[in-house]
Amino acid sequence: MKKSIKSLLLLIVLIFSLFSLIACNNVQSIPDKTSEPATSQTVGQATSNSSEKQKDDGIEITLSIYNINEEVIYNEKVNTEKTNLLEIMSNIDTLKIKTEDSEGGKFIVSIMDISYDYGQYWTCYINGERLLENISLYEINDKDVVDLRYEKTED
Repeated sequence: MKKSIKSLLLLIVLIFSLFSLIACNNVQSIPDKTSEPATSQTVGQATSNSSEKQKDDGIEITLSIYNINEEVIYNEKVNTEKTNLLEIMSNIDTLKIKTEDSEGGKFIVSIMDISYDYGQYWTCYINGERLLENISLYEINDKDVVDLRYEKTED
């Protein structure tokens, strides 16, 4: 009789332990938002558009905006799952991006209320190299450094 009670108790403990292990494995971890740098911001989730590339773990870029005097007026690390540069920038409200359509894609008319003007324009540099393709077509890579500079045309 004592042996069957011990066996029954052991069986109950084993079943309880099994349920505890299963329950612990189903708990989802919650990301620690306090570890994110204060100068980072997260841009919205990628849309379900099948033509848009998505990365599983997201990407981070450094985005800087310079005025005509080469002064930094915006500098942030941006975390996103999107890869299209213009789409990422358009989702950052502070930038107030305005664009117009052209034959080669969209071009930037205004950033932070600084508008394109005769003899002045917005130029994009990726990792220190001038972007030669239309900004609306450029797909960023993780750790890209993006500089947008409001420049005068060369005479």
